[in-house]
Amino acid sequence: MFDQIIKQRLTLMLLPVVFLSLGYFSVYRIGIERILHIQRGEQSNLLISSDQGEHWIPLKLKNDSNQQPYCFIPFGNTVYVGAAGGFTYSDVRGPVLHWTDLKLPFSTYHNIVAGLKGPIFVNRATGYSSCDATLGLCSEIKMDIHGNNILSVLETKNKGTLVSTEGGIYRQANGGKEWTKPHSKRSSYVVEAGNALLSIGREGIWRSGDNGAHWQNVLYNGEEFSYIYHGKQRLYAITEPMNNGWVRMQGALYSSDDEGLHWNLWQHTTPKALSGIKSIVENGEYLFAVTEEGLFRSADQGANWKQVYHIDKESGNSIQLKTDSGRVYMLLFKGC
Repeated sequence: MFDQIIKQRLTLMLLPVVFLSLGYFSVYRIGIERILHIQRGEQSNLLISSDQGEHWIPLKLKNDSNQQPYCFIPFGNTVYVGAAGGFTYSDVRGPVLHWTDLKLPFSTYHNIVAGLKGPIFVNRATGYSSCDATLGLCSEIKMDIHGNNILSVLETKNKGTLVSTEGGIYRQANGGKEWTKPHSKRSSYVVEAGNALLSIGREGIWRSGDNGAHWQNVLYNGEEFSYIYHGKQRLYAITEPMNNGWVRMQGALYSSDDEGLHWNLWQHTTPKALSGIKSIVENGEYLFAVTEEGLFRSADQGANWKQVYHIDKESGNSIQLKTDSGRVYMLLFKGC
């Protein structure tokens, strides 16, 4: 009888171990499913690739209130992400991201762009904050823009700072203490290309060869330009899609190899898959293009393209694409 009692006690003692093992197995399985769930991109809108788009790793965002990110910027080894609740940042080199909230002067920001020393956070109505990523300091710049919304900001080493607005371009003067308005046409974005500055808007592409003091129209075909990018040597610009009667006209891609003086239409070199092109960037020797179908990559300056990420049109998703420090970043979002 003593032997039977010992056996029963052993059985009872082993039962919790069995249940704990099964419980651990269940938790472990759930953990795997959660990891796979994130890898499918359903919980992470920001993806990063270190091998030119062959493989994508989701960056788990700080999303306490289930707020979807609407803009981001990589700067060195740090990525800055904006959502309705504010901006956060994290180093992307480690296996785990640690997000930190940014304390900025203005209460509301609508966009983020790359500055000389760090990110620039744009408030449409009042100005912007220029940050030094190394020091962790941000300076507040207030502007009187007479009701014109600020769309973007460009900081340059030798040409000062230029602010693109719906009412034209504002340029720093008198050591940054004053602002002049040398260009009165709507400017969505300004880029620097060698000795020139290029602006895009509803009336085509404008160019300045004297640090923004004077501007000349270099390309206008009746369409609004919505995107401009300066690579290592070449400039790229894309027109806004438009409806022409019953026909929807897709955006057209132009390029310039002489700092924006002359532009060429990619009419015959762009494949059918890129007919809905929205943006284009360089990363090393590769060229990446965002279209309605997803993300395409070219290793021969646009002669041939390979699709590296597919978008379901019914999902309503769009792609923001940026490159920095050899990495490719892709943000999936709905709307702007």
